[in-house]
Amino acid sequence: MMTDSEKWQIKDRLYDLIEKLQGATELVEMDDFALAGVVLMDVAGQIQRVKLRLSTNQEEN
Repeated sequence: MMTDSEKWQIKDRLYDLIEKLQGATELVEMDDFALAGVVLMDVAGQIQRVKLRLSTNQEEN
């Protein structure tokens, strides 16, 4: 079972990822495609870590 603290940590991380995606959108608007790609790769890696954490927690239940 996931604690409330763990749930808040995941929610905070997801909100942070949303902000990074918005930043990547702004970079595309400024024609900075290389940096937008770097941001997207970072976000993808963080999403994988959150997904792993959630799936590990689900297996424990």
